[in-house]
Amino acid sequence: MKKFFQLCLAFCLAISVHINSQTMSSRFSTSVYSWENQFPDSSAGSTFRAAQSLAINVYDLGMKNVSVYSYIRGSYDLGTASSQNPDYGIYSFYAQWQNDITEKRRMTTRIGRQQVYTGIRTPLIDGIETEYSSSDNYSVMAYFGALPPTDYTLSVLKPYERRSFGGKISSSKLAGTDLALTYYEKDRSGPAYYQTNGPTTDFIRRPDVKERLAAFDVRRSVMTNLTVYAQAQYDFLNKELHRATTDWQYNVSDRFYTAFQYTYRRPNVMFNTIFSAFDELTSNQEIWLRSQYQINSDWSVQGDYANVFYKLKDAWRWSLGAAFRRSSLTYSRRDGYGGTVNSITAATYYPITNTLSTGLSTSYTSFKLADD
Repeated sequence: MKKFFQLCLAFCLAISVHINSQTMSSRFSTSVYSWENQFPDSSAGSTFRAAQSLAINVYDLGMKNVSVYSYIRGSYDLGTASSQNPDYGIYSFYAQWQNDITEKRRMTTRIGRQQVYTGIRTPLIDGIETEYSSSDNYSVMAYFGALPPTDYTLSVLKPYERRSFGGKISSSKLAGTDLALTYYEKDRSGPAYYQTNGPTTDFIRRPDVKERLAAFDVRRSVMTNLTVYAQAQYDFLNKELHRATTDWQYNVSDRFYTAFQYTYRRPNVMFNTIFSAFDELTSNQEIWLRSQYQINSDWSVQGDYANVFYKLKDAWRWSLGAAFRRSSLTYSRRDGYGGTVNSITAATYYPITNTLSTGLSTSYTSFKLADD
């Protein structure tokens, strides 16, 4: 991982020149893991890899309200030689400017490799995102950029052939109702390339993807206890309704709430893939009921039930759980289409200091595939 650490060192030295009274935070994470590969020719091979991640954030860099955020990961195959050894990727590296938080009109601009949260998709781009919001309860967001290479390295070749752009307009000025209109587009068409599949096998990947979606969101509170939310997504390329959902949550009291959700959805299949021609990829519908009751300051219980309506057969899932202070125990089950799944999960955590905590969780799951 020599190149990876050289990259991290160069980054730290570059930003340290400007760090005087600025604030800097960082996080390092190291992991080692192994697995066994089974190849189509009945041969097997083991992989033993070490991974290192680095996140560095610098606030008020050089001038007020300018910050830099980064997240880099690298890995090295310790078991066998690999054409991708060492392997590293830059998952975020961008600068952000934001005006004073006390101002009535907020402006935020980000430039670099960043995740964009549109409300429909969350594309990772090498580009720019800017958002303007007002205390009068409206905001406008727009972004444009190139999709990074699939190995997350740096590349400036033909960015327009792997682009994503879109925007969002939202307002809550209409009789206390939150409204939002979102547009999202992604288009990547490029030549085939080789990608490593394990330590010995390569395969050709064609990175062609295309999406063009729009969404309309509505949220409103009724009688202080009832919150209603609805969203509809339209697929311009397939010329059809892609997804529609509504969620009703009723707060019976400060301790007890119940909610109902209905969802209509089609599979997330890219327009220019072979799967989009399959007639059996029809839509499905789901209803979901959930409730939670806070018994006292220490104890709470929760449960939910869902029914998914597929074309061939329905599927059902439900769960029951209880929590005591910082510990919880949950049982969940799924039946119907696809088989049966039973799962029990126990989890707990303990705060050591105000900024440090430790946690422990364990889970047991059994699977049984359906006969059909």
